[in-house]
Amino acid sequence: MSSGGPAGAAMDPSQMPAAPPPPGHTPDFDTHDNYKHRNIILHPIVLAFTTVVVLIRLYTRAVVKKKFGVDDSTTWRFGVHIYDIRATEIINTLKGKCMSYAAFPWATGIFNMISDFYILALPLPPILRLNMPLGRRLRIASIFGLGLFTCVTSIMRFVVSRQYARDPDQTYVAAEVLHWTVLEINVGLICACAAVFPAFFDKTAPRSLGSLVGSLLARRSQS
Repeated sequence: MSSGGPAGAAMDPSQMPAAPPPPGHTPDFDTHDNYKHRNIILHPIVLAFTTVVVLIRLYTRAVVKKKFGVDDSTTWRFGVHIYDIRATEIINTLKGKCMSYAAFPWATGIFNMISDFYILALPLPPILRLNMPLGRRLRIASIFGLGLFTCVTSIMRFVVSRQYARDPDQTYVAAEVLHWTVLEINVGLICACAAVFPAFFDKTAPRSLGSLVGSLLARRSQS
């Protein structure tokens, strides 16, 4: 808020920031810096890719394997600096009681990381003991190994959450934490669908490869 503004405006909650800006910053309610465009780019791309993977899973279960499993059925002003929000816009959201937010990332982050690594390691010993060629066992293990990406995103979300836990500008920094949250959730969904990839590609890849080769040969003969 400009120090040269009228005294009446300085007392008007609709023209006051929800929190004091840091030194050298002036509140800007209209053209402020925010994460909106980055969120607009990230979310549709990740969601579209995840949707394709889920459709592959459903197709493989319904058409290729003709059998569904239990796992198939269990399966606002955000990103804006708090000083760029009018005090009247945030007062109505202050409900409930205070808690130590600094402890929250520790509790959720550590639990998520432990559970992600546990789920990643859980199927590997039985897979490696299967009575099948080593190459096929490694192939199956590598599919479950995709879960390592979920563990990486879980770690990154924990690091970013801890970095910003005590930052008073939560309406802004929480959007960056959300980036890793979105990636963690969607990568987890992709990994959950990865078990059907071998059956899907065994069913479709030979046909697709044959069609591609036939098309190339036809074009060559026509030329």
